[in-house]
Amino acid sequence: MKNYISRLLSVLAIAGFLILPASLFALTPYPDGDVVYPYNRNTNTSNAVNPQNYGQTHSYNVLLRGNGEAVAWATVSITNGDSTPISQLVFKTGNMSPRLFEVWQEMSGNNQFQYKKLNVQQSGKTATVTLSKLISQNQSGSLIINYRGFGAVKKGLFGRMKFDFQTLESNDRVRSARIVAEASRLLTDAQAYRAMAQAHNPFGDGRAAERIVQGLRYYLGRSSFRPDEFGG
Repeated sequence: MKNYISRLLSVLAIAGFLILPASLFALTPYPDGDVVYPYNRNTNTSNAVNPQNYGQTHSYNVLLRGNGEAVAWATVSITNGDSTPISQLVFKTGNMSPRLFEVWQEMSGNNQFQYKKLNVQQSGKTATVTLSKLISQNQSGSLIINYRGFGAVKKGLFGRMKFDFQTLESNDRVRSARIVAEASRLLTDAQAYRAMAQAHNPFGDGRAAERIVQGLRYYLGRSSFRPDEFGG
């Protein structure tokens, strides 16, 4: 009797398991074809930006000219981490006294990117830039800055040039800066070009192998021509 009751209970347990609602085990497909397990995949609805990404990143291309002038193009990417929208930015040019400071802001819309020239109030080494489009909290923007001036290039001894280019200072946090610089003195300074073109090569005139072959042929008796001594 006990065995019969035990078997009956086992059968009922299996039957109950089989008739449980299928929805408990169903996987719900989303319209995009993903298979979603029984939990809310959209639990994180925050659009906050990582605080480490707040501030500015700078990228520079700098031409250091032989006349002592530096010409710089800078791309400045900005992410606003403050609740107050950014409407103005202040930049300082360090050791350079700019005679030109121009700024364009990237404007996006209708799947197109355009750049609008901005109003700049310049006073000495300080430039105050008024944005055409505000940058709100957790939003990003991009500027292109062109400036040139003297102070970053100085002449040293024996005609050598000393380059000391400083990146822009800002009233906002600057996270990183990348600089690519090139010098054009040989293109603009005829005297420097002649000095480089006529400079003595410390490694010889490129005919060492030819002279070695001539010397071996003479000393091995393969040639009667005795090569001249070469002192460099």
